[in-house]
Amino acid sequence: MYDKKDMPFVYHLMMWVKMKIEADLVVFNGNIITMDPQNPTATALAVKSYKVLAVGEEQEVLDLVPTAKRVIDLGGKTVVPGFIDAHTHLTSAGVKQSHIQLDDVNSPEEAIQKIKDNVGRYSKGEWILGYNWDESEWSERRLILGKELDEVSTNHPIMITRVDGHLAIVNNAGLKKLGIDLNQVGVDKDKKGKPTGVLRDIDEVWEKVRPGPKKYLEGVVRGNKIACDLGITTVVDNAPKGTLRYCREIETQNKLKTRMILNIPVEQMNNMTNLGLTSGMGSPQVKIGGVKIFTDGSIGAMTAAVSRGYLNDSKNKGMMYSLQISMQQLSGKL
Repeated sequence: MYDKKDMPFVYHLMMWVKMKIEADLVVFNGNIITMDPQNPTATALAVKSYKVLAVGEEQEVLDLVPTAKRVIDLGGKTVVPGFIDAHTHLTSAGVKQSHIQLDDVNSPEEAIQKIKDNVGRYSKGEWILGYNWDESEWSERRLILGKELDEVSTNHPIMITRVDGHLAIVNNAGLKKLGIDLNQVGVDKDKKGKPTGVLRDIDEVWEKVRPGPKKYLEGVVRGNKIACDLGITTVVDNAPKGTLRYCREIETQNKLKTRMILNIPVEQMNNMTNLGLTSGMGSPQVKIGGVKIFTDGSIGAMTAAVSRGYLNDSKNKGMMYSLQISMQQLSGKL
C-alpha cells in the first residue's frame, strides 16, 4: 500500500500510463448506458483491444484523446451495449442475401412472378435460388410445386428454400441436376408416384448448391452487415463446414465487424478434438463455440418429430435423425 504523501506521485504515474496507452476508440459528449446500477450513465468511453478501457465523464478519457486512433464527438447521442444473439445462421443468411428473397410475397403466384422477374440475373444453366418464403402467411396456404417452377424456366435448375431451411422445392431441371435418390425419405410424390419437386430435410440437396470460397467470403461480410445494422455485436453462428476458415480470412483482412462464435458441424468434432482444438479457442473476434447437431426437422416443413402426427397428415410423425455419436463424445473436449 502507498502512503497518503505518495498520492501526487501515484496520480502522475497513472496519468503517465494513460498517456502511453493508445486507445483504439474514444467517444465523448454522449449519453452512454452502462448497465451498472451504481453508475447507470456516462458521457465518455474509451476502448482498447476490444475491451472497455475507461468509462465515465470527459475528464476520465481526456488524456487518451491525443494518442487515440479514432475520436468521436457523439453530439449527445445515446450509446447502448451491443446485443448478443445466441443462435443464428448469420453466414448462411449473408450467402443467401445475394439471391432472390421471397419473404415479402403473399401468395404462390407472387413468388413465381418474383422468380420470373429475376431470371435475367442468372446465366443459362446456373442455379436460380430463392429463400425465406413462408406459405403459412400466404392467402393461399399451399406449397408451390416443381411443375410451376418449370413454367419459370427450363434453361435453369431452380430451387426455392423455405424460411426454416428444412424444405426446398425444385423444378424438373433441378431434380435432374441434383441427381439424388428419388426413392428416399423426404421426396414428396403425387398419387401416380412421381416426384412433386418438394424435398424435405435431405442434407445433400443444399450441399449440392453450396457456393464456392469467393461467394462464401462475400457472405461472411454481408452477414456481418446484417448483424451490425441490427445492433448485434456478438453472434453464435451455427455454421456449415468451412465457415471458421472463411471468418478467419475476413478477420485478417480487417473486414470482420461482429464477434463470431462458431458452432461447428458435429461431423467435424472428432477431427477438431484430435488436433487439440477446443471450445473457447480463437481470437477476440473469432472463437470456436460448441457443436451443432440436428435431432429432427422443423414444424413448418412437417419434419419435426411428433408423437401423434400432424393435423393434416396424421400418419406423418416427422423425422428423427440417427445420430452416429455417443454422449461420451459430446461431453468430451468440446
